[in-house]
Amino acid sequence: MFCPNCGKKTSDTTNFCTHCGGSLKGGKNENIAGGNEVKMVSKMYRLNRGQFWVVRVVVWVLVLTLWVLAGNSYDSGAGYFIFSILLLGLYVFYEVGWRNNNKVGKKERVKVVKKELTNEEEQYIKKWSWGASMIGFIWAIYSKIGWYSIIFLLGGLIFRGAEGDGDGAIVAWIIGVVILIIFGKVGRKFAWNKSTINDFSEFKRRQENADKYGLIVFIIMVLLLLVQLLGGYNEEFNDKILTETASEMNASLPMMIDSETRLDSTTGVNNTFIYKYTFVNYQKEALNIEEVKNTLLPKIKSGVCTTPELKIFRDNKVLMRYNYYDTDGDFVFSIEADTKECY
Repeated sequence: MFCPNCGKKTSDTTNFCTHCGGSLKGGKNENIAGGNEVKMVSKMYRLNRGQFWVVRVVVWVLVLTLWVLAGNSYDSGAGYFIFSILLLGLYVFYEVGWRNNNKVGKKERVKVVKKELTNEEEQYIKKWSWGASMIGFIWAIYSKIGWYSIIFLLGGLIFRGAEGDGDGAIVAWIIGVVILIIFGKVGRKFAWNKSTINDFSEFKRRQENADKYGLIVFIIMVLLLLVQLLGGYNEEFNDKILTETASEMNASLPMMIDSETRLDSTTGVNNTFIYKYTFVNYQKEALNIEEVKNTLLPKIKSGVCTTPELKIFRDNKVLMRYNYYDTDGDFVFSIEADTKECY
């Protein structure tokens, strides 16, 4: 039989587990070595390590998916992020409970005894870590902090969600920046406390190497930002044209394009011209979205590249976006046509 307490195989003829001393008959669990009470493992935490790794992978895939959806959602981005944070909260709660409830019957890990730091060393681990902030996951592996390395994937994953243009992208940027600041502030101290490195000179050498690469990444990011800002004059000019064009068009909107489609409004921002259409006779559930998109896509791209009235957009390399909503006002899908592809 298998012990309900530690999960190991034990004799069928005894009342107590030969591995952990737990009772095999249920009820209060006592240790045969001296009557000491042993904590029973709650049913909700009786997953073995393999099963729990499946849970971890599923949770992180879901969270990453939610962040990507949030960054690219036009209506529900913030909602996706809130849901992902709640999911992470539940996961952390379960992770802590699982670890606390599965200590019984397992061998104690050999804990690295850290040397007492000098005042100078104490000050060093409190300094800013470019490695933790800018190359978190790589830095974490290099610092030998074990499974805690997963935590330092957060910054990159959140910024992946910020690549879209939806309302969730702003939330993603804010959360991502805050996380990177926290990583940079507490990175060295966290690494020293959690890593398997006990030689401070070796620890310092690794941190300084990682800081060099982290600082290089930061400088590259700043240069890219400057390049984008220096090119902002043309974008500002384009946005002025787009805003004026959208205002002129909106004066005669909404209007029916055909018996099933209504053009409600237009918007020009960030070198992108956005059309808002409504399928007046359909709810989202009644539409074959992929079929409709595949029908509209070639017509839209052809029109963008050949319509004389859109020449000003083509000359200024404007991105054209066509957002479609159903009769209830729910977002259905979006089609993009980049005028750069017309040349």
